[in-house]
Amino acid sequence: MVGTTPTGYESEGYELLHIKEINDENEVEKKVKKAFKLKQIPEEVIIVKLIYQKFLEFKSQTALETFLINKNIKTKNGKYFSRFAIKGILENPVYAKNDEEMYDYFIQNDVDLYSKKEEFDGQFGIMAYNKTKQVKHKATKKTNLQDWIVSVRKAQRGYLRKRLDTGSKSIKKQ
Repeated sequence: MVGTTPTGYESEGYELLHIKEINDENEVEKKVKKAFKLKQIPEEVIIVKLIYQKFLEFKSQTALETFLINKNIKTKNGKYFSRFAIKGILENPVYAKNDEEMYDYFIQNDVDLYSKKEEFDGQFGIMAYNKTKQVKHKATKKTNLQDWIVSVRKAQRGYLRKRLDTGSKSIKKQ
């Protein structure tokens, strides 16, 4: 997994594939390919759920930022949540349910989907790649929704929210 792990999750490696290859000396070598999945961190999930609940109550990222500071609620790095960090959580599809509504949203916005429509059955979450362009020694820039690569995340059941309008152009208004 490349990039920063979303709040509420940690990256967990697992063996995906065992491959036998012939090396230069004509010997069989066993190689293990590793993959990564997201595993929930319960104490962080509580914070993410609180962020969604309070955003729906306040309808303001600024008011939510103030609330979190006043309650001394901090990120996994021990810093206060900025409006930018809050917006990142609210817009991240990793917290969304993989249902037909999300499938239709991605199709309508010309997002590359690497899961079949039948897989958007509401049982799992969503994983989006290529959401940002990261260049060494330069500020990270968000990519257009059409540049994202999206698939159903089957590693762990559960989701934290349905799609939510944050006032951003990248989130469809309901």
